[in-house]
Amino acid sequence: MQEIVQNLFSVKNENNQKKIKILGLKLSFILLKKYKYIIYRRYVYPIIRNDLFHNALNKRNFINYIFLYNKRLLKLRKKIYWDIALFKFLLRCKLDIPVIDFNITTMCTLRCEQCGSLMPFYPKNNQWTIPFDEFKNDLDKLLSFVNIIHRLKLIVGEPLLVKDLDKMLEYAANKKQIKTVEITTNGTIMFSENLLNLLTKYRKKVLVVISNYSSNKELKCFKYDDIKLALEIRQIPYTFPSHPWYLRGKIYKRNRTIKDLKYVFKKCWQRDCIALMEGKMHHCTRSIAIQRLSNYEFLPDEFIDIRKNSLRKNINNLRRFYLKDYFRVCDFCITPNTQRIPRAMQTAELQKIGDK
Repeated sequence: MQEIVQNLFSVKNENNQKKIKILGLKLSFILLKKYKYIIYRRYVYPIIRNDLFHNALNKRNFINYIFLYNKRLLKLRKKIYWDIALFKFLLRCKLDIPVIDFNITTMCTLRCEQCGSLMPFYPKNNQWTIPFDEFKNDLDKLLSFVNIIHRLKLIVGEPLLVKDLDKMLEYAANKKQIKTVEITTNGTIMFSENLLNLLTKYRKKVLVVISNYSSNKELKCFKYDDIKLALEIRQIPYTFPSHPWYLRGKIYKRNRTIKDLKYVFKKCWQRDCIALMEGKMHHCTRSIAIQRLSNYEFLPDEFIDIRKNSLRKNINNLRRFYLKDYFRVCDFCITPNTQRIPRAMQTAELQKIGDK
């Protein structure tokens, strides 16, 4: 009798989900109490930070100023963001993407020893730049299973080395689902006239980030003043951040426990972001480099191959991706680390994954 009842109705917790079977119908729900912090920290908070607290972006919207400087309205806005996010997760709707690093090239004009994207690990015969048609197809595929991308970052090596950057910028800026298109440059290459014209045309939707490496007095290749002057004349929004650099160490497997991996991920400086390269979505650009440049075997839930998956599978995989509280590949990093280092120190050596 008990076996018959179990076949008709059963409830069990499995893989952090509550699974219910009623008369042969199977339902699954996330354990909200466990995932409440993860959903907020990895999904809701980055959207709030991008829409309300990003100085270069919220200046465009007077309504954002009202919400930002009135505590009651700001609290209401956060509550609305949270309710919408929870609704989407529970009903398996299309999700927003707060921030995504859309990797377009591994070529760079610098070779920073402690590069966050591991550019010195790429040998000359393994450099890669995305063709425009591939960029277009991947962006269309991405937008097919998401609701809104709050910030699309064209990034990795040096984007201004990509000959079709202007075409990529214009294509992305014309997508209504994308709120902001960001270009990150190290300031060693002057913007072309065509690119400046496009940035001017879409200045209400674009943001230029110029990495400030001027503290490295050995480097004489920067064109910061010329770039900033050209952007200011055209009223193109830009930032010139001077974020401190921390020692990121060698990239090798450390054989941590799951508990330690969760701690590493919680403290990771890139825990709020995801990255896309060659149609594969990873937690970060370092994870992409490890997959490309080593024989480390990734589990199916550690990356999303958006090109191969169906629409529904991509929607479900993205949802599961944001619910993860650690990735096995985090075992390669030394995060968290508080040891400060000089910015943009150069190396001529080819670094290798696995070297200690």
